[in-house]
Formats: sequence, C-alpha cells, structure tokens
Amino acid sequence: MNTSDRNYMKFRNLQLKEVIGNGQSGVVYLVNDPKYRRDFALKSVPLTMFHPSGAECMMNIDDPNVIRLYKFEPFESAAYLLEEYCPNSLDSALKKRGSFENDLLLHYADGILKGIRALHQLRIAHLDIKPANFLIDTFSRVRVCDFGISNKFESNELCTKFGGSVPFMSPEILQLQPFDPFKADIWAIGVTFFIIATGVLPWEG
Repeated sequence: MNTSDRNYMKFRNLQLKEVIGNGQSGVVYLVNDPKYRRDFALKSVPLTMFHPSGAECMMNIDDPNVIRLYKFEPFESAAYLLEEYCPNSLDSALKKRGSFENDLLLHYADGILKGIRALHQLRIAHLDIKPANFLIDTFSRVRVCDFGISNKFESNELCTKFGGSVPFMSPEILQLQPFDPFKADIWAIGVTFFIIATGVLPWEG
C-alpha cells in the first residue's frame, strides 16, 4: 500500500481488511467503516488516470442493478471512490463454471440489461461493458460497476474518445471513427452474452 492510500484510510477512519483488486487503473480495497459498521469497496485511482465524469455519472444512479457510489474525492496523489461492496463478479463466476446453464444465463442476462437500461435512460453510456464489470451481490443480482470512462451524451451525439477493452469494441471504435456510444454499449452486451453462454469470445478460432 502506498503512502497516499494509507493516509486516506487514516483520514477517513477506514479499517483495511484486504486488497480485492489491483490493475493498471488502480487498487481496490475491502475496508470497514466503524461508524456505519459496514464493509465498503474503496478504489484508489491515480489522479492522472481519474475521469471525474464517470464518477459523477455513477453518483446520479440509484438502481438495484447498478453499484452505488457513496463518495469520491481527491486526496494527495489519488482519487478515492467509496462504493458498495459485492463479494463476487460475473467474470470470476464464469471462470469457475466455464459457462452458465440456461436458467442462470437468463437471470444474469436480465440483470445486465436492466442495469444498462437504467444508465441509458439517463443518457449515460458505460463504454466498457464486459463480464469483469458486472458484480454479483449477496442476493445473486447482477450489478453494473466500473464507470471509469462512462459519460453522459445528448441525443444523437457521437463519441470521439476511444477506449474500453478491445475484444468488446464495436467496429467503429476499432476503426477510430466517431461512434454512437449507446449502440457501442449494445454491441459489447452482445459480446458479453456470447461469452457467458459459451465461455469463449465470438472470434476465437
């Protein structure tokens, strides 16, 4: 743990339980807040990689299929996001099972669609849909997470910022052409559905 993360937890009186995620975009900690007697996921994102538009989008959503963001703020060298904690992810469940049987597949697909619909109704595009960005809560509900590059768009507005995960990118994004962000989300949902149904990417082999 770096000094900034340690100082932030001390500043906010958060008790570290364990590291639950570590990647290029930052670290995710499982922390406990004694004031609320509750566990939270705390994301530490370097300020140079932090996009406040995604956090602002997340703060505006209150939906059972979307992870709640309770607070985000800069502190020293990072931005810190205090989020609802879910113990499992769709990606980890998929790696354990290989694919999902029909009933579970339909249940997860329904949750994914409801979560993304909640975003789109607010004109928010996720822009990085993939199995790793869906968590599973203690009630077995799918919850959309990781709004790192999400943004709000006006009707018919095209996006010219290219990001996300390559296997889930629409052809327009791969060709670096202005694209409809909501249609790009739908494309990525289709790829995600294929993976959770078969266990492989649609273009393998």
